[in-house]
Amino acid sequence: MSAPEKQKTLILCAPSDFGFFDCIKVHLEKSGFEVFGFPIEDANYKYKSILNRIYNSYRKIILGDKHYKTTVKLKERYQSLSPKLERLQNVDFALFIRPDMYPQQFIQEVKNKATKTVAYQWDSFNRFPHVLNYINLFDHFFTYDFRDLTYGSSLKLITNFYIGEPEVCANTERKTAYLLGSFDEDRFQQAVALKKELEYYEFDCSFTLKTAKKDHIKRLTKSGLKSITRSIYYPENLAAVKESTLLIDVQNTSQVGLSFRVFESLCYGKKLITTNKHISKYDFFHPNNIFIWTGDNQKELKSFLSTKYHTLDTEIVQKYSLKNWIRTVFNIPPHIQ
Repeated sequence: MSAPEKQKTLILCAPSDFGFFDCIKVHLEKSGFEVFGFPIEDANYKYKSILNRIYNSYRKIILGDKHYKTTVKLKERYQSLSPKLERLQNVDFALFIRPDMYPQQFIQEVKNKATKTVAYQWDSFNRFPHVLNYINLFDHFFTYDFRDLTYGSSLKLITNFYIGEPEVCANTERKTAYLLGSFDEDRFQQAVALKKELEYYEFDCSFTLKTAKKDHIKRLTKSGLKSITRSIYYPENLAAVKESTLLIDVQNTSQVGLSFRVFESLCYGKKLITTNKHISKYDFFHPNNIFIWTGDNQKELKSFLSTKYHTLDTEIVQKYSLKNWIRTVFNIPPHIQ
């Protein structure tokens, strides 16, 4: 009989917004890791005083220093994170999600304590170009957007993941469609068009976009869409996903990587409508389960809505779990590739 696998220790550094960090940490612990968390809130930065705000404006406008605010943020984060790290013993692994949010000095200190340090950028480089300065700090650097691979031969591609265990949460009582995202003009227009089509087929549409702008909120209300000014807590989002029969994923036009909504549909056996044409290249794609909306394929949509969900091979579904994802990025056998 083989000896039980020794518990692995992991430093987790990631944004804490809307409870996502907590969900990841809990499920990594359920997967057998001892996790030491160093979360960072990625909300709007608040100056300590009005004088700090004035001085930042002076640096930005008069001296042309557009990075001063970021420099101050990183300095304050280092002062908060470093003392906690000092109390920690050496660990097996360290994972940074959105590494550009962390001070480089802190990352180096984490590397001194971890056998292997990995970064994952779950947003494209063109949105956060400062992350390019971080690539060489890590043993391995992963991105979810294949276009980012052009920035360096050492970069590796991996998708997002789902959190939890796969389960079928079919809602047969009524037809419901669920969309949640941040407001941008294309997403708004696509949401309005899809809502019209789906309501024709008697779907109850819960379409919500996040924005604080009054004109956006007015347009959303007029179009029958909901608006929120703050992000929904992630477990609350998952509860809505489970209760829905159809998930909607309107891709940010500046990105090509697959969103978390795609993997939530995998986890819970939900049909998905997406605007991301690249999804057809993946091994989990099945035309019964995923419909690529182009804005002018309404006839094909009718056929898609009437087909039954095709149950996927268990190994394909497990491949995109957080449990397999973490073993893949750290090359811990066994894992599904």
